[in-house]
Amino acid sequence: MPLLENNKLEKVDENKIFNYQSIKTFTLFLFIGCTLFLNTIKINPNISIFIDSFKRTPAFYSEILLIFTFSFGYIRKLIKTNLKINSISLLMIILFCYSLIVNLFYFSSFGLLVSDNYYQIYFLHITSSILLINELRINKQKYYLVINLIIFASLIYSLFILLGGDFTVINPATGRITISGWKENDISFLISFAYALICIYLSEFNKKNKIILVFYILASILLMNAVMLTGTRAGIFVIGGILFTIMGSLIWQKSNSFNKFLFIIFNFGYYLYKNLSYEPITERFFVDNFTSVGGRMVHWLFTLEISNQNPFFGIGLEKYAKLCLEVLNMNYDPQNFFLEIYVTTGIFSLFLLSITIVFFIAKSIVIFIKTKNLSNLILLIPVIASMLVLNIRNMRTFFIFLSIFAINIEYFSNKINLTAKELFYISRRNTYNKI
Repeated sequence: MPLLENNKLEKVDENKIFNYQSIKTFTLFLFIGCTLFLNTIKINPNISIFIDSFKRTPAFYSEILLIFTFSFGYIRKLIKTNLKINSISLLMIILFCYSLIVNLFYFSSFGLLVSDNYYQIYFLHITSSILLINELRINKQKYYLVINLIIFASLIYSLFILLGGDFTVINPATGRITISGWKENDISFLISFAYALICIYLSEFNKKNKIILVFYILASILLMNAVMLTGTRAGIFVIGGILFTIMGSLIWQKSNSFNKFLFIIFNFGYYLYKNLSYEPITERFFVDNFTSVGGRMVHWLFTLEISNQNPFFGIGLEKYAKLCLEVLNMNYDPQNFFLEIYVTTGIFSLFLLSITIVFFIAKSIVIFIKTKNLSNLILLIPVIASMLVLNIRNMRTFFIFLSIFAINIEYFSNKINLTAKELFYISRRNTYNKI
């Protein structure tokens, strides 16, 4: 993981009545802790100061507290560093604003702001993500502490899933296991992202202390096992993608090859064994929520069909929600961010998102070639997988992980002075060389 060079805390006025820096740090880790450990516990479900469909959990309230505390600091100039909008933050803002404009003004769906929490949820998550990026990018200790908390929470959940008992729930229809209160996809994504972080440590680990190496390998297998027991396709694809990425790096770059090879032997072997022997995967991998009536594939095909009726602007969120209820008898969320923005805002948003992802993939490849660091390529896998098959709108963890990726790729881009212009020049030069 990157070693953030600017390791100075923001300077605050110590003569203030309160220590704003301490309050800011407390709200930051309260938000992270509540998201990781108290994300499913509801508080005061009957109060009506928010839209009824909000999940009023400790994570929800801590997110609002985080936004208020950090915004107050920027407004009152208690935070001396400027609020920086990087490329990922800018993309989120553009997609959000464009969707809001299209749905409110082109489709005249002003009632959405009152009747649905769609934009409110996205606004909260995008705002907290931008503030999180700005806080962690300048403070190495907080950055690594957040990462270690994610790994620690995931290891605890993985151990619970392995041992079973009162902390876990087994889906009687599929045999898949999850943590009590967590959806299978949500807990699987959390653990698979922690698996990505562990793999980054392993891919960079070049010390002679083999005890730590063994610990990393055992921890990665524990995390992998938990993802397999949840039986979710997204998590299984993420692990497979990470393993093949590390295997590919052995061909292109020989750095740290022994540790990578040792890691691949144990992890890939267990990956194959679990995929071929675990019944919820072998018997229901291509059935549950995929080809069954009411599953993702039915929803995706329906969404694509009605989107093509007006590809330039889609059909709007309000009409889409109505058609999903009438035709499919289900919620309007397709669990695919690409289809979601296509059906609600049209081809421009889809094109912008696709081009941006290609840009970051190319950027991550160039960073790997120049620095031999795999972290960006590894982090991209769970980020893209979640956008393809999960409901990221209601996944507060996704936006935390997206923030980590944004900080990571910004650091390495600055380290090798890789700008968009330079990336375009490299791509054009390679194309000419082939010709």
